[in-house]
Order: sequence, then structure tokens, then C-alpha cells
Amino acid sequence: KVNENTRVYDNLDYKSEYKNITNSIEKITVTPYQTIMEVKSMITGIDNDTRYYVDEDIQWPMFFNYDITDKNGNSLSNISYEVKRTLYKKNDIVENWAPGDIREMSYFKDATIEYISYLLIENKEEKEEINIIPTFVTYLHPNEIEPNAFGEITEKMPMIKINLE
Repeated sequence: KVNENTRVYDNLDYKSEYKNITNSIEKITVTPYQTIMEVKSMITGIDNDTRYYVDEDIQWPMFFNYDITDKNGNSLSNISYEVKRTLYKKNDIVENWAPGDIREMSYFKDATIEYISYLLIENKEEKEEINIIPTFVTYLHPNEIEPNAFGEITEKMPMIKINLE
């Protein structure tokens, strides 16, 4: 019965872009009990020595969270988990990292990192529209550029409005 009432959406064009970061919804599966979304996060132009400071143009979040609401702004219970992390270096070298890994010893310049995550979202009666705001925290640590940096900055990306009708 669940399979009969499950809808799958792919080839989607839902994304949120902020500075050098793009979060895109790759696939949506709506079951009678929950909505499952595959999210691809691409972060471009990163260097191994810039992971702990904030630049005007470059951000490198270690992970993402998601504020999710229905069309009326009511919060929807959700959980996200990362399943894959891949680094693409400029010299065509690809490194597969464990989810959440930051590879302190890896050297790279102007690389792209990709995170694949899944969002599990509760279904409520009103599920034709889901609004997602990707958020991330940048952790600040003292470094050569900012020797007194410490703490964290929370950033919100633009909202993704998903129509499931």
C-alpha cells in the first residue's frame, strides 16, 4: 500500500545559492509517512588553509542544517544526515571522504567539495508546498590572516520553495 501511494520527483531545479555555495534538491520521494529529499551541496573555490576564516566571497561550511516549514510557515519536524563527501581538486584528483570529515592533512587549492545528504521531513495534512532554508555555521579559529578569530557565525541561505502539487 505504501508503494502505491508514493510519488517520486527527480530532474528538479530547486536550489539555493549563496556566495560560493549551492544547495540543490536532486530527488524528492513523498510517502504517506514522510518526505525524503536528496540534497547536493557544492562548495567551490576552497583551499585547505581557509577552512577556519570568513572571506567576503568564500565560505566553507563543515555541515548544513535546514529550517523547514509548510506553506503557512509552520515548522516541520525533520532530520538530515550526510552520506557522502567528495573533494574535486584542480588536477582531476578526486578524494572520497567520510561524511563529516575535514581531512586536516589533505592539501588543495581552489577545489570543489560536494556533500550528499538526505532530509527526512514529517508529513502533515498541508504538504503541497515545503519551504527549506539551508543554514550553516562557520567556525572561526585563530590563523595567519585572523590571529584573534574565535567563535562561530551562523549563515542563512535563500529559501527554496518546493511545490509538490
